[in-house]
Amino acid sequence: MSVYSSRKNFDEHHTATGENCDYAAMKGEMTAAMTDGASESWFDIDMSWLDWPDFDLSSIFDFIDFSP
Repeated sequence: MSVYSSRKNFDEHHTATGENCDYAAMKGEMTAAMTDGASESWFDIDMSWLDWPDFDLSSIFDFIDFSP
């Protein structure tokens, strides 16, 4: 949940369930496990995947001419 939710939603969920969980610690452990530890150099642990930049890849294949 720490990887896929915002900090606010994570905290609200765990407060409602009566659990005391550390968002940054849990997210750090999960991202390190998913990237074999390489995440520390390029991943902002406090950023939700919902906050990731919107990359426009619509023109990535513009160099290919699909016309007959």
